[in-house]
Amino acid sequence: SITGKIGKIDHSKFKLRTKNATIGVRGTTFIGIIEDDKETIACTFGEIVVENDFGIVSVKKGEMTSFGSLEPPSPPKIL
Repeated sequence: SITGKIGKIDHSKFKLRTKNATIGVRGTTFIGIIEDDKETIACTFGEIVVENDFGIVSVKKGEMTSFGSLEPPSPPKIL
């Protein structure tokens, strides 16, 4: 995802929704794998915030989180 000017002006205004979570982008590059029963989100540059109805986690460069539709994002793990 590339945000352009809105990402530079106000990071809090940009959110990306997946099937089971919202990702708050903080000047970053990230990768997401969306499967039927699991999502995996990895941050390759900067920092992201991954949030769903069950929890929230901050994921920094070189880390990842994963979760199912009825569970919170896991604590960050090293890629």
